Amino acid sequence: MTDWIDAILLQNINYKAEKPEKVQQEKPLEQTVPPLPVLERQNPEINALYRKAERLADSGKLRKALVTYDKLLPEVKNAGDKVTETKIYLDKAYIYDIKRDYPRALEHYNLASRLSGETGSHKIHALSHYNMASIYDEFGKTDLALSHYYEALSFDGEAENLKGQTLTLNDIGNLFSSVRQYRQAIEHYHTGLSLARETNDTEGRGFLFSNIAGVFKDSGNDQKALKYYKKSVQCDLKAGNLEGYSINYMNTADIMSRNNVPEKAEKLYKKSLQAARKLGDSELSRRILEKLDYNSMGY
Repeated sequence: MTDWIDAILLQNINYKAEKPEKVQQEKPLEQTVPPLPVLERQNPEINALYRKAERLADSGKLRKALVTYDKLLPEVKNAGDKVTETKIYLDKAYIYDIKRDYPRALEHYNLASRLSGETGSHKIHALSHYNMASIYDEFGKTDLALSHYYEALSFDGEAENLKGQTLTLNDIGNLFSSVRQYRQAIEHYHTGLSLARETNDTEGRGFLFSNIAGVFKDSGNDQKALKYYKKSVQCDLKAGNLEGYSINYMNTADIMSRNNVPEKAEKLYKKSLQAARKLGDSELSRRILEKLDYNSMGY
């Protein structure tokens, strides 16, 4: 499996980004975002064809969308419209990503990233690196994933996109957590929390609190895990995040069950199940019912 992943993701392509020496997170950057270059004469035919490709992609007609983008690309290049060219590469990358054609997705994310450096689109630059990071992360390529995550973090900083930075910091924390580097995971989660507070992102804070709780749960520190699950539930209630509410109660019940408090665990599992059923999530409901059955053996 590892050899196959290496071959399919890295064949003849070097997408490794250079990790910045230091990413400043203490406060948002104060510079203004440079505007995207605007063509003096917009080509209505190019615009119409691009919108058509977008509509095809949005409606799930991915093959037709790719054909339309490929037809449009030479015209865009001839017109010197680098802004639209960049967006086409990003759109095509998304489609290949959805189709799980990862080599082509990486190729087009990389093209979008390079060209966005010329057009000054920090947002596309960040998105391209973030999505490349996600692909490498999925296949366990930790170093490559981190390299691109940090690039995304840097360009979102240039764009003053605090929500983008929060999402990336959360994913970096998840990556460190998955390889049991818990200290680094906690540091990135807490940095994400500071940004989520600045943007009043209650749902984002809920996810981050839950992930911090998960680290403490996995490392055996149940008291701290319970403390952060409680914080997460409070955010979920405020944000109306029923799925997060259900999962947090399920995880809290797991802690009670393994600490031989089956009565409390049962009450929490039932709260979790009620939310999952209200949400209509049959798979989550099934998992909770299995845990309820196992917990009942502790009586």
